[in-house]
Amino acid sequence: SAGRRYLAVSWYGRRDEGYAARGARVSVVEMGSDGDGEFQNKTFPYRHTLLVDKEFCTLPNIHAGGIEYWNGSLHVVDSRRSRFSIISFSLNEVYELGPNSSNAMFGYRYVLRGSSVHPLSVKPSFVSFDRDLSLFVVGTYNRCGPKMGVHTDSKKCMQAKNELAWFDLKQSENVPENVHPCGGQWPEMQG
Repeated sequence: SAGRRYLAVSWYGRRDEGYAARGARVSVVEMGSDGDGEFQNKTFPYRHTLLVDKEFCTLPNIHAGGIEYWNGSLHVVDSRRSRFSIISFSLNEVYELGPNSSNAMFGYRYVLRGSSVHPLSVKPSFVSFDRDLSLFVVGTYNRCGPKMGVHTDSKKCMQAKNELAWFDLKQSENVPENVHPCGGQWPEMQG
């Protein structure tokens, strides 16, 4: 609604915790009106919304590591094996579920239905919108080190493994407009 500010945070179900089949959710927090001032000592209303596809099925194993709001839709990166894409969710496709449907959707009261899928030629980790070029930009992530959270400073880690790529989601086959290797300055870039 006009003048209201919102914050959206993505969450995903981890396989090792038994939640992979749930897919991902977005928590939407109402931050108040423009000009509300300080946020200190305030509480904010929020809702968890489960992401589903066009058939109202969950998106198993989706990471949803990057989200971007643009032009009435929430755009979520999908880096699942062989499905590199951005999934667009029109905010006109939020559904409040009744008790019986809610139970079938892991107890979620709201679902956000996907409206379109945009295939990509790179594995996306995060997404943003470049307002200067009017293009989406995605970044890739490649871990450098023996395991997550352990960085190894070596010449091998300083090789260009990560990329930034610009896309026009209106294109049916998304070949990057520009791909820039990140080189040694961002060997483990994460959104």
